[in-house]
Amino acid sequence: MASPEQELLPGERLVHVARLHWAVFLPGVLTELTGGALTVGLALTAGFPALLGGVALMLVGTALLVPPLLRRNTTWIAVTDQRLIARRGIVGRATVDTQLARIDGINVEQGAWDRLLGRGNATVSGAGLRERFEAIGDPEALRRAVQGQIAAGRTLR
Repeated sequence: MASPEQELLPGERLVHVARLHWAVFLPGVLTELTGGALTVGLALTAGFPALLGGVALMLVGTALLVPPLLRRNTTWIAVTDQRLIARRGIVGRATVDTQLARIDGINVEQGAWDRLLGRGNATVSGAGLRERFEAIGDPEALRRAVQGQIAAGRTLR
């Protein structure tokens, strides 16, 4: 998969790159920790047959970590001095590539937990565009980068 740097046009400058937040791993990690604690607890008290339940839970946790790992490593949103570019996916790919001049606004949604964790959702809208990016790290930085580049483009005209 192409990195944001590989997508730059001649003379274009990368300003900001947003990726999925680390919290996408929480369900798998919590399942792993629960399975590990259960495994240790059962090994000390119930013996080998009961131990398999904890090991099975750890395997489920590992399986829960694979999809977010693939999603996080194949998803990025880049702001350049001219465009907003977003890529998602490995085999099936979704790409957004739009000129900053065509963007009308960017809205950020963050609940209380999202603000504490530093994640949120951003919706970019414009001429023929309405794209929602979920669970990204520091969506306010993405909003500031887009708005800053739009403002900088207006002053050049």
